[in-house]
Order: sequence, then C-alpha cells, then structure tokens
Amino acid sequence: QTFAPPYAIANCYSNSEKTLHRVGFQFLSGTVSYVLRNFYSFFFGITYEYCGLSLKPCLPEVFGDCEVTFEYLGKQFKVNYRKTGKKSVTLNGKNWTKTKHCAENGKEFSFFADEDTLCENLIDVEY
Repeated sequence: QTFAPPYAIANCYSNSEKTLHRVGFQFLSGTVSYVLRNFYSFFFGITYEYCGLSLKPCLPEVFGDCEVTFEYLGKQFKVNYRKTGKKSVTLNGKNWTKTKHCAENGKEFSFFADEDTLCENLIDVEY
C-alpha cells in the first residue's frame, strides 16, 4: 500500500523494510501542479491568450456538468459547464459571441478580451 492521496503523482517510492513501497515527496515533485494545469488547459480549455482568455473545452462524456474557478490578472472567474446538447456561452448573464479562429483545427472558440471582463465573472458554457 502506497498511502498516497489519489490525486498525487509520486516521484519516488521507499525501499526500506518499515515503509516498503510507500510514496514519498508527492508534493515536492511539482507533478500535482502540472496535472492540475493540464485539467484547466486541456479538459476545461482555459487558455491565456494575448490580451484575454479563450475557452476550448474538450470534456469527456463522463464529466457531465462540472465547474471550475480560477483567478486571472487579479480577476475571479467561475466557469460552469452544463451538458445540455445545445452550444452556447454566456458571460455574466449576457450571450457571448466573440470568437477567435483556431489555425490548428479550423474551429471557432470563445474569446474574452481583458477589457470585457469584470472583477468577478461567471461564464456559463452549454455543450
């Protein structure tokens, strides 16, 4: 038994008889922050762009409804992802249509310019 929390990625295991195969230094390796960053960037699609934020979510079917909170440039953001079968984005209760074009896959994605956001922001994404 490793005695590691389920979200930790270990960078070493003990080989002594008293603590055989126990995980050590899971919070010193930097891997937990790396995994968290991957969730924000790749699953939730939150990317810092020049002069703003973009949302390009890629949520697996099993995620269903979920939410994420974060801070960007001293501003608070809460993003709610709701699985409804429709595609819409709102920022602070207003329908959001500003997009950018992705050169990699040719798709459009939501873009939130720094000047369009408030101190506290609520983004609702239906997918």
